[in-house]
Amino acid sequence: MDGPPPQEEDFSFMPAAERLAHKNWKDRVSAYETLVKTFQNTASDTDPAFKPYTSNPDLLKKIATDSNAVAQEKAIECLVAYVKFAGETAAKTREAVLPALVDKSYGSSRAGTKAHALELTLQYVEIENGGAGVVSDILPGLGAKQPKTVSGCVVALKEIIRSFGNQTTPPPPVLKALPKIFAHSDKTTWLADLKPVQVKELKQAFENMEKEGKGKGTLKPQRLTRAQAREAEAAAENGGDGEHEQAPDAGDDAGEHIFQGLLPPSNKTVSKLPASFSTALMSSKWKERKEVLDELHTVLNATPRIKDAPELGDVVKSLAVRVQADANINCVMTAAACLEALAKGMMASFSRFRETIVPPMLERLKERKATVTDTIGAALDAVFATATLPDIIPDLSPALAHKNPQVKEGTLKFLGRCLATSKTPVQPPQIKPLAESLASLLEDSLEGYRNEAANSEVRKAKIKEAFEKATVKCKAGGGPPPKPAAAPKSTVPSKKAPPKVAPPSIKEEQLLDNVEPPKKAAKLPARLMQKTKPSSSSESSSAPPSAPAPKKPPPLSNNKPAKPAAAAAPAVDLILASILTDLGDANWKTRLAALDEMSAWLDNIIADVDSEVVVRSLAKKGWAEKNFQVSTKIYGICAALAERSSTFGRSCVALCVPHMVAKLGDMKLKKPAGDALLLFGEKTSLQFVLNQGYEPLSKQKAPKVLADAIVLASKDLLEDLNPQLLNTITSEFEKVEDTTPSEPTRTSADVAAAPATASQSAGGDGDALDDLFPRVEIDGLQKPLQSLLDQGSNKRLTSSMGEIGQVLKARVVDTNKAVQTLALDIVARIATGMGKPFEKQTRFFVFC
Repeated sequence: MDGPPPQEEDFSFMPAAERLAHKNWKDRVSAYETLVKTFQNTASDTDPAFKPYTSNPDLLKKIATDSNAVAQEKAIECLVAYVKFAGETAAKTREAVLPALVDKSYGSSRAGTKAHALELTLQYVEIENGGAGVVSDILPGLGAKQPKTVSGCVVALKEIIRSFGNQTTPPPPVLKALPKIFAHSDKTTWLADLKPVQVKELKQAFENMEKEGKGKGTLKPQRLTRAQAREAEAAAENGGDGEHEQAPDAGDDAGEHIFQGLLPPSNKTVSKLPASFSTALMSSKWKERKEVLDELHTVLNATPRIKDAPELGDVVKSLAVRVQADANINCVMTAAACLEALAKGMMASFSRFRETIVPPMLERLKERKATVTDTIGAALDAVFATATLPDIIPDLSPALAHKNPQVKEGTLKFLGRCLATSKTPVQPPQIKPLAESLASLLEDSLEGYRNEAANSEVRKAKIKEAFEKATVKCKAGGGPPPKPAAAPKSTVPSKKAPPKVAPPSIKEEQLLDNVEPPKKAAKLPARLMQKTKPSSSSESSSAPPSAPAPKKPPPLSNNKPAKPAAAAAPAVDLILASILTDLGDANWKTRLAALDEMSAWLDNIIADVDSEVVVRSLAKKGWAEKNFQVSTKIYGICAALAERSSTFGRSCVALCVPHMVAKLGDMKLKKPAGDALLLFGEKTSLQFVLNQGYEPLSKQKAPKVLADAIVLASKDLLEDLNPQLLNTITSEFEKVEDTTPSEPTRTSADVAAAPATASQSAGGDGDALDDLFPRVEIDGLQKPLQSLLDQGSNKRLTSSMGEIGQVLKARVVDTNKAVQTLALDIVARIATGMGKPFEKQTRFFVFC
């Protein structure tokens, strides 16, 4: 027997699958160690190394029930590595592995095996994102014959609750199993027959934990499921604190509520009340009322579950009367606390009293002391827990229209809490009246109403719904408009000489500005077409009416306003993605930097960039901007587009003007907004800018905004002047009547185009609208004037009025109202048809 011991057999050359089924336990241990290393070196949870075991749960069950104690410990360690690294794909093996773990591992005599088995159990809870399935597999083990197995199951349940909290693990199955655990005969399963010294020490330890803030309701999960971990990681990336940290509190409350629901209801609540309860509650002495209410509160607090009884209806009504009409606030607070305890004890059966008690409780919110309103608010929350949101909303509508400020504010706060905690959505028929009530409170003069109404989730939900619909429609938008506009530009020089390209584009803009339906060109009366022949006969060969027709699409594509959905789709392709992302950042410095980057980007392409796409992108995120530096930069970009971009038209002005005119009363934004509006007037026309700004200005209530807007427009309001001041102004005008007016420093596009058109009229081109609506001499139409104006035949008039001006001046001040009205209508029509040349005729009518 002398000599070295025999060498141990080397199993490493055998495949792991063969070693797992080997009869030698050392061979199986070698296979388990190999698999642990393999699982640890996998690249992801979808690695092919997991597939043979994920698809064969019976093999994992066989591994978990290894007959050798040493090999079993390594086998459970191998399963821990498998579940940890295979992730959520291994969740389907739980039904085969966990029952075997309960039978063979929880009661093992080896501490390492029990530790690995417990860790494997927690791993299954983690990858399943919940403990319901794991708990259902462990609960049968509580009925095992071996006390060690039962004790191991209790420890596993305790660790699951301690590690993941009662929100991840449903409490009801565990609570229902507690009687079986406490009734077990083995002392390792439950603690009994404690010595008095131990009981005293335990109570002292519990009290110390309460003082340290580690008592009831302080359970915090120590581990996260895979889904919770992903949410926490996403919250951390977004700069949040992690929403999962707030989950345990809600879970603890839910667990306490479920535990209370499992208790048997008590039907002795009414019998515990004093015989003189009703009499004392109606006593004229507040101390007697307070004493009986305190006694009732003590009885209700000592009864977690209260059985519904007919006698409770009278008690609830009496308490509602005390809350609404009692003159002593101490009695009011105690009565509200009693209602809260009743609602929590009776639970769903208390909802039948909702209509009786909610209106008087809302009425009593008029108290100014916060302690009273907080107590009533807690009682209202308890009542709401027994009902649903659609049931409670009709009770709130009268209180939202209450005359008392405190009642409305308290009701809004209660509604906000209901919307935040309700699991039932608002019914569609209730949304509109509720939203209208909240919208009316948004304009209330009291700040508290506005703040609470703005915090309501109803408006947010409707706005978000509309926003989501708009986003979906954007995906169906057409292509960018600049591309089709390039083709007509290349075809124009091929047909005509280059100098003739610019004037038609001006004509088309004027045509589109003044005539809404271009199709009217095909519907000219025959007599008007005959009149146009002499005026255009000299140039008919060079400029036929059909020639401008092919040139209409390019200006239409540039000036026709696009729908928001169609304009937002190309923004992603046109504007840099980093700029769009930074424009929505919460930090104003980031938004300002994004606008600086956009300015630098636009400098190179501003001449041909699609201005409407850029303006719509800025308007979507910039009109709600609160920082004046960012707003100033946005206005500067819009002004630069108006000044330098060839595609900046009336659609862009219509997007900008309503917002900018509202900022004319802001000291910090007044100048950039005013400068931008002046540039818009130069690009289009001052009349168009004022027309776009009239509607938003009419809704403004701030006098400063209106004053600054009027200064910007520089209009004379003559209708409010008294005769003396009007005569003074008239005399001043007469002094400078023969003075040559000064040259304007800034000119809008329509005015700048007028002289060029007039100069070209000698050459035969004339005004752009003269081809469609030739000007008519009004002096020769005095007799059929009314019939012609009623028919709408001659809407384009020359600057000569002849003697009709003096006739109309006399009829404007006619004593007959019908004649005066008709005369004023004729003057208005003449002014419209004549346009700017009518200015020199205004002196006849303004001072009438």
